[in-house]
Amino acid sequence: MKRVALLSRSPAFASLLSARALSLVGDGVCNLALIVYVQETNGTGIAIGLLLLVASLPALLSPVTGVFSDRVDQRRLLAACEIAQCFLVVVIFVWLPPLAPLLVLLFLKATAATIADPAARSAVPALVADTDLVAANAMLSGLRQIGDVLGPLLGGVLVATVDVRGALGVDAVSFVVGAVLLLRLPALRPALLDERENTGVLRASWAGLRYVGSHPVARAAAIAFFLIGLSAADDVALPFLARDLGAGDVGIGAIYAAGAAGMIVGFALLLRVTRVFSPARGFVAGAAIMGLGNGLTGIAPALALAIGFQLVRGLGTALVDTNLQTLLQRSVERPMLGRVFANVYGAVGIAAAVSVTLGGVLLDATSPGTVLVVAGLLAIAASIVAAMLLRANQSAASRTMEL
Repeated sequence: MKRVALLSRSPAFASLLSARALSLVGDGVCNLALIVYVQETNGTGIAIGLLLLVASLPALLSPVTGVFSDRVDQRRLLAACEIAQCFLVVVIFVWLPPLAPLLVLLFLKATAATIADPAARSAVPALVADTDLVAANAMLSGLRQIGDVLGPLLGGVLVATVDVRGALGVDAVSFVVGAVLLLRLPALRPALLDERENTGVLRASWAGLRYVGSHPVARAAAIAFFLIGLSAADDVALPFLARDLGAGDVGIGAIYAAGAAGMIVGFALLLRVTRVFSPARGFVAGAAIMGLGNGLTGIAPALALAIGFQLVRGLGTALVDTNLQTLLQRSVERPMLGRVFANVYGAVGIAAAVSVTLGGVLLDATSPGTVLVVAGLLAIAASIVAAMLLRANQSAASRTMEL
């Protein structure tokens, strides 16, 4: 199997993959435990909303947090982020604080996770051969999706069979094991573009933003990915669409699970087929497939068809995420890669937050189908924009990004 062969060729990547898997599953366990804890101690939707909002706020700091990926040995940075998150979870475990200090601790934990994410993505090219990049990125992204599914499930079991503290304890242990695995990586020392890069954090942050704006491929990817982020209102509309199609709670769960299942299938296919698309074509095709899946879901006359179209949407999402990472890894200079990843993914997080907010307004004013069709059109527009920008800058792109 290609997956086994890749891990045997790149044991350091296997360590990174295992550490990230533990961290992502642990995050899901922790988040579920904290939601249950806040629900039991505060009992309001506002409190749960604040918890989820605070967990996403560090995306606003991405221009700054990305600097650390380019300035610090990534092995040490990743391990330090694991230890920091472990410490914060242990504090919550011992204290079980009221809402206000809990939100502060959660924000600090989410900030450490935000620092670690671009460091992990930008470390991959140093750990695997270039021909293995697509498969490695598919494995890393696939684990992220599996963690999003398994983490809350495991957290629910732990909270039900032990208690909130038991779930938090498991999360803390996962970070310790992850840190040990990360220390097995080779040194991943930073490389400065030139002496002018040896500046303060704020100036380096601004340099990262300027770089994304001036680099043709990074700019094209950032614009297109931001548009894709604006299509995130599909999550708001899906339960209402399922109800309109006569579904009960099981049907709502099925339509959500279909998107996740489509992503997992997409990542599995990318492990087997890595040379059908160049990264640029894969990114463009993935955005179009996402849009098609959501648009068709919006006009589906039956729940079974809606579930099938969400499978298609998930497949497109897998293509987008894997090929976007590969596209950036192969085109961006290593000294800027952490900041580019942080800025591109941070911006899409902000776009998704805006989309969910506006999607709720549009849902109340129109219908679930309308929201999904609009989301689909935005993703298709993103694919067109990406194709146009990448083709216009083809002379600046490498051979792997040619359309």
